Amino acid sequence: MRCRAPRGTARVTARTRTWTHVSRPWAAIVEVGAPEPARFYVSLTREALRYGLPAVRRPRLLWTTVGRLGIPQRATAAALRRAGRLRPAPGPSAQVETVLARWDELVARDPSLPPGRSLSVLELERAAARTAFFFAPGDATPLVVAKTAHGADPGVHHEAAALSRAAPAGVAPRALGSLPGVDSLQRGLPGRALRVAPIRVGRSAALTWPAELATLAAGLGDLAAATAAPGVPDAVTDGVIDAALAGSLLSEDTRDAVAGAVARVRARSSVVLGHNDVSPQNVLMHEGRLSGLVDWEGGEDRGLPGGDLWNAGLAWLEQGIGLVRWSEEILGDAFTAAWCYGPYGAALRAAATEVVARSGTPAQLVPDLELVWFARHLGHRMQRPGSHPTSAALVARQLESLVRAHSTEGLHVRA
Repeated sequence: MRCRAPRGTARVTARTRTWTHVSRPWAAIVEVGAPEPARFYVSLTREALRYGLPAVRRPRLLWTTVGRLGIPQRATAAALRRAGRLRPAPGPSAQVETVLARWDELVARDPSLPPGRSLSVLELERAAARTAFFFAPGDATPLVVAKTAHGADPGVHHEAAALSRAAPAGVAPRALGSLPGVDSLQRGLPGRALRVAPIRVGRSAALTWPAELATLAAGLGDLAAATAAPGVPDAVTDGVIDAALAGSLLSEDTRDAVAGAVARVRARSSVVLGHNDVSPQNVLMHEGRLSGLVDWEGGEDRGLPGGDLWNAGLAWLEQGIGLVRWSEEILGDAFTAAWCYGPYGAALRAAATEVVARSGTPAQLVPDLELVWFARHLGHRMQRPGSHPTSAALVARQLESLVRAHSTEGLHVRA
């Protein structure tokens, strides 16, 4: 079908555009006249299958196989485009027309952008915002990402502020401001989501720290150095840990260890900008190195030094287990073997020490910061039971294992 072009925008939009609607896994409007939007949508679907703990679903063998192998991107995208030509759908929202109509303004803000004559578009309905991706011919990386918040959701506006603060570290997309009716615009980042390797629980004790997580740790160190400031992290002031300590899931020794860690962090830690959701699908890698972190809607201005690295390390471990065989018992065993006593955990703590030191926080505080992060992780699950892929009981077990490791392995070093 032919979309009506706004006046004065013939150079950008005066061509036939055909769209198709997709309802799952995300509602989307896909332009089918060019291959890039359909291929990008399929790549997002592949990531969702791989990173969504497929071994939890039934039939488990089917989902874990699909999660490991993925779905054929080009063939699936080609089928999506053929379906769109046969049954075209109405076009995308007004934000897409606005961006296309005012593309020259974006070029003025970022002269590295090409002219907008041949752009193609994918628009998704996501939880926080309606999100549109604009592609140049032959380029799998979106040139620009546009977001318009749903109602009064503050996430998109919060993300824009976080991108500006993170800019000196080079680990976030470049913010391009806004347009009327478009809350946030940013440059796209090259690369693919951090690859998760299948992990068998019997081999978790020998699991090593992958090179991709090492380059992520270096980027988080840059972020810590660029955004560190005096202050007390929200993790020890927002009351979430209080919920963990007030419950019955932790032993008295563990509650005492966490309470002591909270006191020391409150007294000696600085604060950093935290992404607060550094799961593998939000970590883009390009040519073996960190390209950047995306989706900053949940960013934390007074973040815990090292918190994003523990988030990434735990998510990578859990999702790797979820590609093979998953239960909370299996995950608890793998965590104890890999994180508490194996080379994976040793390398993670060494990397966390570097990140924390770059924030100006004493490196001796690393074990306390680690306990604080896990206690808050537990508190979130106690406050919102059933809304996370893992339960409060599992996180309590992880925290108990960590406290024992700190004690028996001498990990809890105080200044």
